[in-house]
Amino acid sequence: MHIPIRTLGGDSAALNLDPDSTAHRARSALALLLLAILLVAFASARPLQGQAGAQVSAEVGALAQVWLLTTCGTGEGGIQIETLDPFASELEPLFLQALAEGPPGALVETSLRAAEARWKAREELLRGEVELGLSDADLEAASSESRQEYLDRSRRSFRASYRSQAAAALGQVGSERARKPLQAVASEEGSPVQAAAGLALARLQERLGAPVR
Repeated sequence: MHIPIRTLGGDSAALNLDPDSTAHRARSALALLLLAILLVAFASARPLQGQAGAQVSAEVGALAQVWLLTTCGTGEGGIQIETLDPFASELEPLFLQALAEGPPGALVETSLRAAEARWKAREELLRGEVELGLSDADLEAASSESRQEYLDRSRRSFRASYRSQAAAALGQVGSERARKPLQAVASEEGSPVQAAAGLALARLQERLGAPVR
């Protein structure tokens, strides 16, 4: 089974691990633990606020957190995007803020601590005797990356993933209010969020139609 060694904005190198193997079970447990840590950090980083500064319900806040912190669609630990539909009006301002600002600083710091744990686990795998199924070139690339390079890449990846998740959600639940922010990000050449914003904009237009002139 082909399993990417990437969890919450981490390494994108692929490992061929048996899903019943000790290594895979350990990685799965680590992924769930890191997600739980990030969810707690998200909840404490700042209050989730809805329109006009009103507090959103705990259930809606939790739903936004889970969506923003997991991979697009139904990735590991993810949820179906249609799950967001009944809470569109409450979720839209949260996702607009996430798209514009990215993750709060406290959450970024927590994600970096998670990346540090992933780095250590990856180093143990690379030094171990488990057959990783990597080509010599991929193995050399993984082995040559420094800890700081890995953490910097994880930070960029986490921010991009978070904002991409917000964009995808806005395509599904956004109102006319979301059109201009998505257009702005979709026009950012070279942005790691550009493609996600473009797809979200197409979905928004499919739902709402062309903008009124």
